[in-house]
Amino acid sequence: MDLQSSMMMNVGDLLRTGHVMAFECSVTALETQIGLLESPGCNHIRHLSWVGDVGAGDLRVLNTLWLLSIFGAHMPDVSVERSPPTVPDVSQVSLAAINALESLWCNASHSGPLNLGETWQQSKQSLMLYYNAEAHKRLLKFLLHRTQPGSRSPYLRAALLHVGRIFHFRVCNFIAFWKNGRFLMLLLIAQSRKESLMVY
Repeated sequence: MDLQSSMMMNVGDLLRTGHVMAFECSVTALETQIGLLESPGCNHIRHLSWVGDVGAGDLRVLNTLWLLSIFGAHMPDVSVERSPPTVPDVSQVSLAAINALESLWCNASHSGPLNLGETWQQSKQSLMLYYNAEAHKRLLKFLLHRTQPGSRSPYLRAALLHVGRIFHFRVCNFIAFWKNGRFLMLLLIAQSRKESLMVY
């Protein structure tokens, strides 16, 4: 067996055993790890039922995380030490990322088409200018923290729970609910912040 084949087998073993975090990963490798997790949905939880039968590696889930990384990267850090915390203004980029969720999920229908729609493709193309690979990798690593393949990530589930709440209250009302502090926890998750441990 040559050295290249041996290295490929070792990387494959790392991906399967969940020890991939020991070295610097590409976004693709991290997304592969996400895909090994159980579905983050739950038909018995109101704001997770929309993604109840969708696998963690579904393109819509992975693109949701892509959008959340843009949302987090283009929002200022918020201090949760104050009570109540100060709610920052939403930038046009972060608002565009939230609005793109709707076109991605076809109005939150988990039975949407296998091929992502043209509206979503246009949204992603326009947001690509604001994409930050490091912010994306940081978020994916955070969601995978201490999570083994085949198990459910509480952070991934929490992220999609909050996305489900956005769908419930309608994306067009995001700003109004944001100003009331309703989605601050989603921002903490998107920014890979330890404070999001409080989510459960």
